[in-house]
Amino acid sequence: MPTASIFKNKRSGVYYIQYTEKGIRKQKSTRKQKKDEAYVVLKDFIIRPDRQRPTEITLLLFREEYKKFSEGYHTLSTQSAVVDGFRWFEMIISNRILTSITLRDIDQFITHLKLKTSIHTARKHYITLAAAFQKAVEWGYLTENLWRKVKRPKPPQVDAPFITLDDFKKIVEKICHSETRTIVTVAFNTGMRRGELIGLRWSSIDFTNRLITIQNTDTFTTKNKKQRLIPMNEECLSTLREHWKNRKDEVLVFTVLPDMVQHQFKRACSAVFGKQTKLHFHSLRHSFCSNLIRRGADIRVVQSLAGHSSLVVTEKYTHSLGSDAINAVNLLN
Repeated sequence: MPTASIFKNKRSGVYYIQYTEKGIRKQKSTRKQKKDEAYVVLKDFIIRPDRQRPTEITLLLFREEYKKFSEGYHTLSTQSAVVDGFRWFEMIISNRILTSITLRDIDQFITHLKLKTSIHTARKHYITLAAAFQKAVEWGYLTENLWRKVKRPKPPQVDAPFITLDDFKKIVEKICHSETRTIVTVAFNTGMRRGELIGLRWSSIDFTNRLITIQNTDTFTTKNKKQRLIPMNEECLSTLREHWKNRKDEVLVFTVLPDMVQHQFKRACSAVFGKQTKLHFHSLRHSFCSNLIRRGADIRVVQSLAGHSSLVVTEKYTHSLGSDAINAVNLLN
């Protein structure tokens, strides 16, 4: 594994990788002018230098190499998905030379998951493994990504459960732990993901201008790798100001464990709606988007606030307008 670092060429503005091979200092362009993007290339270079690439590789060896890449680039949840996806694939396909895996193998794997687990599990593993095999193409282990020739499993359209303002008040009243109550309130009013909330720092909150900045840090990376701004409404602002009084000396806004937040929120929802409720912590994000759409917010504004990579993702919240849609068209009468 080579020792390498990056530096910026002042004339071109492009970052270069500087490394030593057999006692000779060498340089290689990352072709990137942004430092964070250059670091991604550097991590890839350190994990998998081109000059050490074998001509063939087994699924098992590729899994280990991709896992190292994932550890330097992906979030913890994605790393877990990588491990789980390869485990299922190896169980069905067995350890084979990567180039011997056929389109039929992939089709059978997806079909097996649909029958034995669920279409949602099949979709999750498809996305994970398709990305991994795309990296195998980039690394020269494969000439094409056969996963791209297999249709991605598509679950039936189901309206995501969302919480109205009245229901939200009932849920919050059932949460005993004050910090969980705070994090749930902020989530409902900002649409922030659980990981974004857990990684939120006080330095990212501007009380004067009523803004929260979701940004990459040394310990956290946003889902789409991009920074975004979320304005705070009155409830979010007052809730965080009150929380600030007892947390001034800490870097992170929240220190509660993610699993504890999920458990307490789910228990509160069960107390209000019964044990069969399908609400979970991510429903707070769904509710933020759905409630904004229902109140007439521009869909592109909602996309920006939620940090959706595509407008298609945001548009799913227009599917559950219900009576609001009926009332809207009746305005033309």
